[in-house]
Amino acid sequence: MQNVETRIVESISEEVAQMQNTIRMRAYYKYLTHPSEHHMALEDWFSAENEVLRPIDSGIYLVEGETQIIAYFDIRHADPKRITVLVTSTEALVNEKPAGTRPPIFDVIRFSRKIDPAQVHVECNRGRVRMAAPIVALSTFWKDSSGIILTQRKK
Repeated sequence: MQNVETRIVESISEEVAQMQNTIRMRAYYKYLTHPSEHHMALEDWFSAENEVLRPIDSGIYLVEGETQIIAYFDIRHADPKRITVLVTSTEALVNEKPAGTRPPIFDVIRFSRKIDPAQVHVECNRGRVRMAAPIVALSTFWKDSSGIILTQRKK
């Protein structure tokens, strides 16, 4: 069993926007190779997306219990040491550092309930990842004077 690097972030919007911009640029370069064929725009986008990123191998299986949400997914064709999971209170971004010619994993997991990012634990065993995300009761969230959402840990 190997732990996967996990970082708490306020938002994953910037990372997602950067990836969309990379795909957009790649699709535009593809468009330039056949500018008279306007009907190819969607095909160019999907082709660029496949060249730039890849989703989690077999999809994501979520199990929601009373106290936690567990996500299961496979990364059989990736080195767990190259995976980073960025976690917010509502979503997680699974991101692989690029290596070789294969596009890196880049996939978002959206949780149906707020979780405690500080308590998320991600581990990998032979390419199978288990992410345990404790659910936080709504009453334990509040905003400080600057508008930052804080959580109170139960003891």
